Amino acid sequence: MLKSAYNLTRSGTIGRWDEGFALGNGDLGALIFGEENICFSLDKSNLWDNRPAPETLEKNFNYANMVSLVKRGKEEDWREFLRLFNDCVSHSTPTKLNAGKIIFHLAPTSATQFSLDIACGEARIRSGKHLIKSFVCADKKVGVAVFDENIDFSVEFPEYYYREETFENGKVKLQGLAYDRPKILHIEDITIYLHQNGESYFGIAYLEKRIEKKKQLFYYVFCEETQEKAIEDIKDAFSVSDKTYDELLDEHKRWWQAFWSESALSIPDKKMERAYYLSQYLFGSGNRADKFPMPLQGLWTACDGKLPPWKGDYHHDLNTELTYWSYLRSNHIATGKSFVEYLWNYKIVFENFAKEFFGVDGLLLPSTSTPTGQPIGGWPMYSYSPTVSIWVAKAFDDYYQYTGDEDFFLTRAYPFFKRVGDAISALLYEKDGKLYLPLSSSPEYNGCEKNAFMQWSNFDLQLVRYLYETLIVYATKAGDDITEYTEKLQKLDGFYINQDKVLMVSNSERVEYTHRHHSNLLCIYPLQTLKADSKENAEIIEENIKRLEELGYGWWVGYSFPWFASVCCMNKSANRALFALQIFYRCYLADNGFHLNGDFKKYGVSLIHYRPFTLEANYAYCDAIHNMLIQDHLGYIELFPCVPEEWQNEEISFENLRARKGVLVSATCQNGTVTKLTIKTDTPQTIRIRNAFCKEKIVFASGQEIDCKIGEIFSVEIKDTLVL
Repeated sequence: MLKSAYNLTRSGTIGRWDEGFALGNGDLGALIFGEENICFSLDKSNLWDNRPAPETLEKNFNYANMVSLVKRGKEEDWREFLRLFNDCVSHSTPTKLNAGKIIFHLAPTSATQFSLDIACGEARIRSGKHLIKSFVCADKKVGVAVFDENIDFSVEFPEYYYREETFENGKVKLQGLAYDRPKILHIEDITIYLHQNGESYFGIAYLEKRIEKKKQLFYYVFCEETQEKAIEDIKDAFSVSDKTYDELLDEHKRWWQAFWSESALSIPDKKMERAYYLSQYLFGSGNRADKFPMPLQGLWTACDGKLPPWKGDYHHDLNTELTYWSYLRSNHIATGKSFVEYLWNYKIVFENFAKEFFGVDGLLLPSTSTPTGQPIGGWPMYSYSPTVSIWVAKAFDDYYQYTGDEDFFLTRAYPFFKRVGDAISALLYEKDGKLYLPLSSSPEYNGCEKNAFMQWSNFDLQLVRYLYETLIVYATKAGDDITEYTEKLQKLDGFYINQDKVLMVSNSERVEYTHRHHSNLLCIYPLQTLKADSKENAEIIEENIKRLEELGYGWWVGYSFPWFASVCCMNKSANRALFALQIFYRCYLADNGFHLNGDFKKYGVSLIHYRPFTLEANYAYCDAIHNMLIQDHLGYIELFPCVPEEWQNEEISFENLRARKGVLVSATCQNGTVTKLTIKTDTPQTIRIRNAFCKEKIVFASGQEIDCKIGEIFSVEIKDTLVL
């Protein structure tokens, strides 16, 4: 259960923005920190400068030209390849924007206390006799703060808004957006700082009220197509200003109470548990089903005076996928549905990109993009990889598998997969009876060098095989013809595995150096198309774990460790999984729960010591913990399948973790034995369970009796609730 001990507290100052306390409601974000003053750095989910890089508008910016330049292979071709498809990312735009700061002119001292109650998302800053309280309304548009009437505040915007982009030798030297200074408007009691960047009107608005020697401040970030719409949006946001802070807080708390009631867990490692709950808090703060999904930094874009790392974009070669790995099993369905809803809402945009960039009918995404689907660029090996769209499509399959929503299958999952399948099929070409992509690569392997391209990478091959295997299942279920998909699958190689049972990076190359992106192991996790369901497969998974250990962690980043932990969970290697997760929360998480990518505390586990904040690893981490507590990918529910030695004599429990077919499971394990079990379903069904009850006669509260040997699988009927 959620414990108050996991609330955030900090005495003194918080000098770094990436150690600030985060508030959010899926659309408006606030990050609270301060050294000379108290800063509320603000963010908005749709606040972007979407002006395209000029290279992306050139007529040769397309996949056919990209393939041609790589295949020709001359030095001038390679330079042109890099200029068009990689260097475009160096321009200032498109980019996510930090919205600016509200600065409270109250200087923190060594006695100042910052605190954040993650049960309800309320922050407090106490300094001497002064107190600032604030939250971002969970189900309203605005943030609210209350503070002493003698505390003044001001509004400040990033300096990169106003400087010009400068060049040196044809390369971008200094990034800048060249905006005019904001107009300051006063409408009724509202103060508006208004910027305009050619496609939108955006800025910060606030409304201030005085109540019994206190100031009550309503703050909001707006971003609309016209000034008229912006003002209308602002007025709507501030329509709640007739309510007091406490009235709004009561409503806000009810949302968070419902969120936290959706699932819970208790594990012996309380530091690990704390990191789990902080990550879930950030997920609840950063997501709503009807808003944009979280990009790299969610609603807390960098406010260090620079444009955000990687433009704060959507990286679909790993980041968005990992960000939405855990919400289904943690039963935060409504909150986390933002990703699949976004993908569906922009389906036409992605179909246009498939046609205009790849030259095929179907659906494909730019792998680094703005929220509106524009390409941003970067290493072209993954930034324009067609197979990344298959990994993105898996979010639809995951949603269907874990909810059992048949309408979603028919109206969302199957149509999305079909369109991705149309595009991939159009790109594949046949040679000597085998199918290949025009270009193949494995994300980040060999960087942005010529040898990053391969004939068939295991990453690409595993995804294409998964695509057709899924389409065969889907088409069969829908009563459609499967001939095309079956024929395509038959012309694909199997996974490339060498004589040592290690998955190759490609059909001709094995992983030869420590590598942060476990791209060649996709079939083990998360695709789970190579399962430990036989002695041979279990040996393959074990040898691949050992290969990663042999190469070491030298160039790993934060997300590498929880992903590795889930790979270990697939082979029930519990001690390894625990060790990897302990490394993660000790070395890669700031005290506020933010994942900072590098071994920034310099524990010595990695050669990478930088600290750019991104969120995906937080949810790979939560997902790995789920894999330790419950698995069902082998066709049956396995309770506490991956319990490490140091937990064996402890109590472990979870409530309402979700299994496939919309099943909710709660269980308790004591001293290695499952002592409590409750399973709920909205759809009567037969459930298969592995006997982990240390007895061969299992009697349920309903009166059902099961005779089953310990460790074997039994089936049980469930109408709505099954209790042990």
